[in-house]
Amino acid sequence: MNSPFSFTEFGSPLSELLTVGAVMLLGLLGGKVAKRFKVPKVTGYLIMGLLLGPSVMHLLDKSALADVELVSDLALGMIMFAIGGVFELNHFRRVERRLVRLAFAETTGSFILVTLTAKLFGLEWYAASLLGAISIATSPSVSLLVVREYDARGPLSDLLISMVAANSILCILLFTFVLNLGPVSDATGVARALGWTVYEALGSLLVGGVIGWILSFMESKVDDQAELLMVIIAGVLVAIGTAKTLNISPLMAATAVGAMTANLSVMHRLAYVELRQTEQPLYIAFFVLSGAKLDVRNLGTLGALGVGYIIARAVGKYIGHFLAASRMKLTGPIKTHLGWALIPQAGVAIGLMREASEHYSHIGSMISAIILAAVIVYETLGPPITRWAIYAAKEASEQS
Repeated sequence: MNSPFSFTEFGSPLSELLTVGAVMLLGLLGGKVAKRFKVPKVTGYLIMGLLLGPSVMHLLDKSALADVELVSDLALGMIMFAIGGVFELNHFRRVERRLVRLAFAETTGSFILVTLTAKLFGLEWYAASLLGAISIATSPSVSLLVVREYDARGPLSDLLISMVAANSILCILLFTFVLNLGPVSDATGVARALGWTVYEALGSLLVGGVIGWILSFMESKVDDQAELLMVIIAGVLVAIGTAKTLNISPLMAATAVGAMTANLSVMHRLAYVELRQTEQPLYIAFFVLSGAKLDVRNLGTLGALGVGYIIARAVGKYIGHFLAASRMKLTGPIKTHLGWALIPQAGVAIGLMREASEHYSHIGSMISAIILAAVIVYETLGPPITRWAIYAAKEASEQS
């Protein structure tokens, strides 16, 4: 039964502003309540969104969510910009050896186990491979926000953010290749798929790199920190918009902006500190809106394949990471806990799911049902599991 009221019911020009303002305030309240129960604030934001959306109160309908889509795009772009900062050369050199091997192992583990599980449940290899490619994605927003909330510092936290950045890129590239490969493909199809993958990778890096270089150049022309912040936000918006226009990945482009800025800008550390003070309202709105887009009724369509996907993805990530860490003779929380911290899944997976639906509707509808239901599970359990991993590693600020 629908609610008799929604944020956009009156249809006035201010309705979008009313929606965004109400979402931020209610999200803040949800975060406060979550903190009292000693769970990550991110969980509170998501649950508030679930309550406001079609799952419970119907206050945020599809029309309202479409009207404020720019807020979600900007927030996710800022998150990927911050994630890109981990590719600062000095930091990257410290984690490079572990990062490359661990990221390759956990993404391979997830892809193979989910693909085989989907095939076991009767899917064709192409659909199973698409599902496997999407399974690689870890939610950068959840990981970043949980690490920030607890001011976590240490080997596990540093490597976690780097791993999320790496597997987001690997996920997008592998998904692009599989999607363009098509259900039936010959040598020409493989060449075409490789071409599109290279186009997406190089195009995203080029767009993000050029915009990042421009931002770094402009820092010497601005008069104060407020102007620098405005330049960064505008640059992220330009990167996202350009990427969408060129049909390349806006997430990779925003990440490239962050990476280029981190390496060229002499003020990037100060800018990141200031950004953390101003971007919180955007992040709150992003998670509330993300929660509102989920419908718990999708859990009813999960089925055996969906349950298999949820289990296979988590086990694949953990086993892949654990085996690689063992071969590298890593010990402690990085070996035993980091794999679990990679479980959250949301924005990237949902975006790829929609792309699959646009290309192949008959496959996309099945994939959509599985991913949307799985995201509800992962976004409910993911933040507390990430918090647990951070505490187990004794890297939360209050444990120092």
